[in-house]
Amino acid sequence: MEAGKMFINVEGYRTQNKRLVKLLEDSAEFYGRTLMRKDLCHNVDLDIVLHKSMDRYYEVKNMLGWCGILSDSLHRPREFQIDLCTSQGTTRMLMTLAHEMVHLSQFAQGRLRHLNDGTTMWNKKKLHKAKGKRQTYKNLPWEKEAFSREGELFVELVNTTNIMDEYVDGITTI
Repeated sequence: MEAGKMFINVEGYRTQNKRLVKLLEDSAEFYGRTLMRKDLCHNVDLDIVLHKSMDRYYEVKNMLGWCGILSDSLHRPREFQIDLCTSQGTTRMLMTLAHEMVHLSQFAQGRLRHLNDGTTMWNKKKLHKAKGKRQTYKNLPWEKEAFSREGELFVELVNTTNIMDEYVDGITTI
């Protein structure tokens, strides 16, 4: 592991494609550095698991990504897993990765916490579910932030790095 970098492991479907693995590693590193302080970023251990389809793993149809905590500490976690569906195109997969990296940063910074009793804390406030009502997925405050940041993160990745060029061209630039 290089000093100052996250430890990233990519496994699962399509990992024989080494250019795709490098693209995901480099993109996750870029998103992490953009979203978190350097000292926080280099303490993150991330497993990216690729799936041909996530429908059989989750009860939601057409799910493109998911971010979860692997470490025992729910207060300030440092070990995470991001699942990505590889049936989406490369651009959409990188935007989904950006979305899930926003969640990773929310967890790592302690802004988003899922407590053992099923309660969710957002920016140090408990969110209570209204009886009989459930907030829609896209209206949850952490999802609003992730959706609003995913596009800008992807554009910044494309405009300020050679990561996509290296993937498309199959070469590494110095």
